[in-house]
Amino acid sequence: VPGNSIRIEANLTLDMVEQISGMEHISSQMKYPCTLTQLVDRLSSYNINFIEKDEALNYFTTENFLSCYARGERQLRSEWLIRYPRKAQHWLSAAITLIEDPYNQDIKLFLWMQDITEEKVKQLEIRERSEKDGMTGVYNRKTAEELIYNNLKNKVPGIFLLVDMDRLKYINDVHGHKEGDKAIRGMAEILKSHFRSNDIVGRIGGDEFVIYLPGAAQNKDTISEVFSNLIKRLNAITVGEKNDIAISCSIGCTIEQENSTYESLYHQADLALYQVKKKGKNNFAFYSPDFGENSPKSS
Repeated sequence: VPGNSIRIEANLTLDMVEQISGMEHISSQMKYPCTLTQLVDRLSSYNINFIEKDEALNYFTTENFLSCYARGERQLRSEWLIRYPRKAQHWLSAAITLIEDPYNQDIKLFLWMQDITEEKVKQLEIRERSEKDGMTGVYNRKTAEELIYNNLKNKVPGIFLLVDMDRLKYINDVHGHKEGDKAIRGMAEILKSHFRSNDIVGRIGGDEFVIYLPGAAQNKDTISEVFSNLIKRLNAITVGEKNDIAISCSIGCTIEQENSTYESLYHQADLALYQVKKKGKNNFAFYSPDFGENSPKSS
């Protein structure tokens, strides 16, 4: 039952769970003796299913905790996402104490698991607010940059994009900033829905968005169609009093290289973006060394 806690005592030397308490409908029906691994597996019979079951089965083992004890670790803490009946997801915290029994020198484990869903949800909400752009809901500049930096360490190169609205100043001046903000929010919604869940989409200022597609460099031949379809979707955004003013966007793209940094990718994508702006806007282009080094973007 969400909100309950469960306490488990085990003898690691004998590889045996000795006592379970706190959730009587489980502890009264649990068959003894059993190992920790068997216990985690059996809990699923009572609708307490670990989302990352393989990881849980590897963690809650006698071998793991004896190794921790040998390294001098006596207090362990972890958090686990589980699924209760009716597919409700909850968070459990696991606090573990490892001690030597003074009477027989067996290594004992005391495990206390408690439902911390309410607390965890609040923590995640606070973190999300700190990571997301308040107006659009995509990552803010700081978070997007950090995530891209981290992804650049991966072995499979990605693709880096800069997306910029072509006529934001015109929309703001003629139709008002409310319509300009509407266009920016519309861009963000399409960008979020157009790419994969693990792709990084961030707003880095005004109407400029940065996107990083991990591992996408290996699909360069097919990615152009993805970008063409993105342009079409962005063109479907309309603003204005009569909702009859369509927006257009330009996209600069570059492919990550072995020595790429965030700064170098941004610079290359910026050069590609400038070429699109110079040649008529509302399109995309991949970076080429032929583009030169200057990129005074037009609005």
